[in-house]
Amino acid sequence: MAKPRSGKFDRRITIEISTPSRDESGDLINNWTFGFKLFAHRLVPRPTSVLGQEAMAEQAVLHRSQVNWILRYGTKALSIAPETHRIRYKGRVYQILSIVEGQGRQEEIVVRTATTPDQRGTMAPEASSG
Repeated sequence: MAKPRSGKFDRRITIEISTPSRDESGDLINNWTFGFKLFAHRLVPRPTSVLGQEAMAEQAVLHRSQVNWILRYGTKALSIAPETHRIRYKGRVYQILSIVEGQGRQEEIVVRTATTPDQRGTMAPEASSG
């Protein structure tokens, strides 16, 4: 993977943090709150199905849109964890699948993410603001 130059970090992403709480009936729910913003480089791999497999739901095949985000190596980027963080960009939520340090010197981190189809089975459109 080619290393992006600093001008390639052209997307401003929001990192959201999960704060578990309980609803009125005592069920555990996740509340997503603003964490921080970072500049990132967006890489979109070829379309694939969920983790290389097809997921069957209500007799329909649902696909994920996978996106890799390259972040500058730093304290904020290193604090991101797939279990408690997610990315929001232009109104779309990206679930973090894994985090990999870039090759060579500690200059970048690759965050592998995926979006899931909405209830209609189609990808939600990205908002025009960002």
